[in-house]
Order: sequence, then C-alpha cells, then structure tokens
Amino acid sequence: MEEKSKGKGKYIIIILLVGSLLFSSLAPCFFMFMAAASLLLSEDEVELSLYCSPTGDYNYDAIDRAFAKRIDRDSDGDKDVIRPAGALTDKQDIFIEKAEKYKIDAVLLMAIALHETGRGTSSAVREKNNPGGLMKRNKLMEFETIEKGIESMAKTLYNRMVRDGNNTIMELWHVYAPVGASNDPNNLNSHWITGVTQFVSELGGVKNCDLLGDGLLVEGSGNFVVPTTTGFRVTSEFGYRIHPKTGLEDFHQGIDLACTVNSPIIAASSGEVVYAEDRRNNWSTSYGNYVIVKHDEIYSTLYAHLNSVDVEVGETVETGKIIGACGTTGTVTAEHLHFEIRRNGNYIDPYPYLLGTNEMSDV
Repeated sequence: MEEKSKGKGKYIIIILLVGSLLFSSLAPCFFMFMAAASLLLSEDEVELSLYCSPTGDYNYDAIDRAFAKRIDRDSDGDKDVIRPAGALTDKQDIFIEKAEKYKIDAVLLMAIALHETGRGTSSAVREKNNPGGLMKRNKLMEFETIEKGIESMAKTLYNRMVRDGNNTIMELWHVYAPVGASNDPNNLNSHWITGVTQFVSELGGVKNCDLLGDGLLVEGSGNFVVPTTTGFRVTSEFGYRIHPKTGLEDFHQGIDLACTVNSPIIAASSGEVVYAEDRRNNWSTSYGNYVIVKHDEIYSTLYAHLNSVDVEVGETVETGKIIGACGTTGTVTAEHLHFEIRRNGNYIDPYPYLLGTNEMSDV
C-alpha cells in the first residue's frame, strides 16, 4: 500500500507544543487537551471523547457515578439498591489510595479493574477478590480481601509501567494483556485496549496525560474528529488509484488511515448506527467488518476493515465513542481504517472535513 502522508496537519501539533511551552508553569495536561478540544469539539462534546482530564485532576463526580452505591425508588416507592460496579462498588477510595502509594494513575487502575471484571461481576473478583485478572502459573490468584487484591494490582502496574518503562496505555497493553497469550485461548486480550480506554473516558480521563502517548487524543480541526486513535496519517487518498491488492485502477471512495491492530476506532461525529457487520469471515463486501453512522439527513460516515465491532444497529453514539477496533478484515494488504464520508449518498473526500478546510453544510 502506498503511503502518502499529508503535511497539512502539522500545524495542529505546533499549536499544542507552543501552548505547552507558554503555559508550562500550569497544568500541562489541561492546556494540551483544551487546545485540541477547541479545534475539534464544542463544549458539550468535549466530555464525550475524554481520555485526559481537562482539569489536571481526577473527575470525582464521574468516578462516583461509576462506583458509588445509590438508592433508587420504583413507582410504588420501594427502595432498590444500585451497585453500579458490582463487587467493586464503593471501592473508589481504595483504588485512589493504592494508586497514590504506587505512583500510578488511579483512573487507569480503576478502568483496568472495571474491564477485567465486567464492572465487578466476574467470578474472579466475587470469589477470589482479584480485580485485575492477575495470574500465577496460569491460574487466577486469590486474595484474602478486595483491598489486598487492589493493592497487588496497583503494585503490578507499578512494576510494568514505572519499573519496566512501559509508560503508555498502548505499551502497557502488550505486557499486561498480550494478544496471543497462552492463558487467553479465546483471544479476549485483543479487546483489552478498546475496553480499558472506554472506561478511562467514562471515568473522566486520566490525570497523567503522558499515559496517552502519541495515541488516543484525536487531532484535526474540522467538523469530524479523526476516527483513528494512533495518530493522523493518510496512507491512500480519495479518488482514482491503482488498487494495492488487485493492481487495477479503481475509484477509492474514501481515505485509508494508518492505525495499530486492535487500537480503538471512534465515531467521527455523533449520530445513529444504521449498519454494523461483525463476522469472523465470509464478509458481505470487501469492506470486511464495517459500521455506518448516520449523522443527520445529509451526512453519514463509514468505518471499514474492523477486527471487531462494539456498537449495534439503532444505537446512538456520541463524538469520540469507541465503535470498533482497527483491523485487517475484508480486502486488505495490511491493517488500516478505510474511512468514508457520504453527503446525500454521494462519496466525498473526507480529508478536508477532518482538517477543517471544508465545512459541513445543508447543500
């Protein structure tokens, strides 16, 4: 596949770097995030694609919504106890305490636990007080209390990240939940990065923005955010080209964006999922697994070659919502995202709409 990187997007990175230097005496994560957000999203939308806390601190309201027990009443006035995090309900203070002790990010610690335990519902956490999927000799470890299980998990993250130098979420994924591991026969680890980052967003974003590395922060300046989370690089442009697989000239109906296998693919704008195909093989088209999101009566977007799909037809998605994972399904030569924007059913070049040189209109 021919790679044709666009240079126009470089000014976005320059803006972020200059902003960081000018205000280095203040919380750098806040200003880097707000600079990107001002280019991309409205104030309401910023909260929807949040991976880095815009305040430089934890979002305790978001954390409490995910963990704190609450009492609801039905129409008859009867009490109903809601435990939103299962066995981890009301354990947020323990996560924060242990994260501080081991000098790791509490939101990342909580996000991994929520993912590993299915929001505190797995037998590992209910029966073995193991919130992190920790293994020893290919067997789940068991702890006397949930607090000891959280501490062991925090210590493990310290060892993998601080001691061993796996400083970003993407780097941690490859050592904490490696794809193809012998103790993962169902290949669940391939969904680890997608699940964890979704919980990071739900919890209000990490305080340590360096955890995001070069990925997860969307770039661009147009009406649509960049749907890949590992950078913004076009590897095949819109229009006529020689197809890298067939060797024949064809019309490329979108653009190809570079992405890492199984990295999250996000919705470029809010809308409704009108198509979602998720198969192991025998795909209906050369797109492989793909999703179509309808944004209004005029615009829709398509995301193709996904390894997995995390949304269903009829589901409403917000800007930045993870809809699937980068992959190699369908007719491809290597992993990438094929991305289309359709206006009134017609294919248009997505690049200017991501970059901001073209604007959405009702024409």
